[in-house]
Amino acid sequence: GYRLVKVIFGNTRYDMKTRLESPPCPNCGKTTVFEYLFRGLYPLRHVIAMKVLHLFSNAKFTGPAELALNLCVTLRSLGVEADLAFPTVPKGRPHTLLDTARAKGIEPILGFRLNKHENPIANFLDARALGRFLAKNPYDLIHCHLDNDHRIALAATRSLGIPVIRTSYEGLGLTN
Repeated sequence: GYRLVKVIFGNTRYDMKTRLESPPCPNCGKTTVFEYLFRGLYPLRHVIAMKVLHLFSNAKFTGPAELALNLCVTLRSLGVEADLAFPTVPKGRPHTLLDTARAKGIEPILGFRLNKHENPIANFLDARALGRFLAKNPYDLIHCHLDNDHRIALAATRSLGIPVIRTSYEGLGLTN
C-alpha cells in the first residue's frame, strides 16, 4: 500500500505517495511510513526512510550546486538515502563539484551526460539511460535542481510512476 507524505525542504513543498514497507525510522525504529515535515535543517517530526535521487545538470561548483550538495548531506544525516547525479568535467580542472562532493562524503553517480543546456539527442539518450538505471535502482523521489535535468527526469520517469520535484533557484518560479 501507499500513504501520502507531506514534505517541505526550504522553499520546496510537495505531497507524494511512498511505500508503506519502508526501512525502520532511525528515531523510533517503527517500520511504517510517517508524515514528515522539514523546515531547513530542523525536523519537526520523524525523518522518513526513503530514497531520493538528486539530479544536477552542471559539473561546476556554483551556488545552486552547493545547495543541492548540502541538501544531500543533510538528508543523509537525517536517515534519508540521498544520492546525487551530475556530469563529469575534464581532468585537472580545480574546484569541481566532484571534488567537493567527495570531500563531503558523497560519491556521486556519474553515468549520465546531464548537459547544462538542452540537447535533444543527449537528452533522449540520458532519459533512456536514467530510465534503465531507475528500473534497476528504485527511488521514491527524483529531485531536480536545474531546467535540463528536470526535462530528462520527466521523460525518464513517465512510465515508472516515480514523483519528480523541482527546486527553482531563480527567485521567479519555474518558467517551463
